[in-house]
Amino acid sequence: MIYYGDKKFNQGVYGIESQPFDVRVILHNKANNTAIMLNSKGYAHDRTETTFYGTRKFGQGIYGGKERPKLLDVSWAYERVGGCGNASLNISLPYGDIDMIEDNTEVRIECRGRYGNKFETWYRGEIVSRERVLGIIDTYTITVQGTVMQLERVRIDNVTYANANTGVIVADIIDNYVLASTDIKRTVGIGGVQANEFAVDTITFNGTAMAAIRSLAELTGNAEFGVGTDREFYFKVRSNAVSMAYFIDGLQDISEMTDFSQIVNKFKLFGTAPFTRSKGDTNSQELYGQRNDILEQSAINTNDVADRYIDGYLTELKDPAKSINFTIGNVRERIEKSHPFGSIVFVNLPAETGYVLTQYQIERIEYNMSGGGDGLIANITGGKIKEDITDVLAYLDYRLNQLVDVWRRQKLNGVVSNFKEKFPQQGKWRRCV
Repeated sequence: MIYYGDKKFNQGVYGIESQPFDVRVILHNKANNTAIMLNSKGYAHDRTETTFYGTRKFGQGIYGGKERPKLLDVSWAYERVGGCGNASLNISLPYGDIDMIEDNTEVRIECRGRYGNKFETWYRGEIVSRERVLGIIDTYTITVQGTVMQLERVRIDNVTYANANTGVIVADIIDNYVLASTDIKRTVGIGGVQANEFAVDTITFNGTAMAAIRSLAELTGNAEFGVGTDREFYFKVRSNAVSMAYFIDGLQDISEMTDFSQIVNKFKLFGTAPFTRSKGDTNSQELYGQRNDILEQSAINTNDVADRYIDGYLTELKDPAKSINFTIGNVRERIEKSHPFGSIVFVNLPAETGYVLTQYQIERIEYNMSGGGDGLIANITGGKIKEDITDVLAYLDYRLNQLVDVWRRQKLNGVVSNFKEKFPQQGKWRRCV
């Protein structure tokens, strides 16, 4: 037999070798440029004191022997509004080393899929608090928040914009007030800020950058904004385009809820004193009676901007709130790949009645390492798509009708690959088992 040379991993002619899914967390203390890397394969220490093996620069190892930190559990959220949300770590760590984890410590959660040898960043945030739990093996619970929360630290006082669309105002706030004092980035060439639908005649901000951008998102029409894993800021108009779909019978713990308690169909807005503005939705009032609430937004001082602001709230609250929550296991790739999030479609195939199609806006995705098997557990929350996208549903309904007979004959076997080939534009279709 002739051996044709030694190839490195992933370069052989037989393709990429499958590997177990893996998660690791990097805690980077930016003040002294040191780091701790944790994964679930480390050894939990069993002594109250241990030998510290030297501090090395970020990106290099710290521990030797068996006294390694260990990642016991980790969970984190990615949200439509906010991007990287809250995270929680449960770790074991040699006594005394917890002092390395302090204010301004960055947290990166990285995952490696089944194929390939590179880790991909799934989450990035910063330490909020740490708690030591005493026991036979001391453990620590660390609470983390997303980088987007740094917007709360930036003040914008008595700043007025006139005759500009919301996207221009957002970009100016980030560039001139946020970038210099936070870890948030904005790269102009990648189009992270895209919102030109509404021109503001005049608006004045006195508060935090978070409050200003949230107000502009509501004026735009509930735009998505936040900070992603690359620390890039994004602000984009919400999209109802289908980004993923699931067959109901493959999901875990799926539940749908309708909440009538949050209906509001008339608002009175208090803006820059003494400005006020009232507006309601008569159709909702006829169905559910008049339900009032108050809005306070000191930046608003014109009728045009006030009406737009109230309309955003009426769109969300004039009807009963419908939401869905479900769990999928063995997740090996990020569900959120781009912004805006888009929507989920669920397909149910009753025995003799064709199929049922339901569409929801993705609101929140929470990942958890515990019990995920060869992958993660993902809990997904979605909100019901509003009435203005019935045309989208009709289009999807038409396309799905073309496949019902095929689904019946095959009893759903192989339907995912079949659908991918025929209708790739419909998004990512999955049958979870």
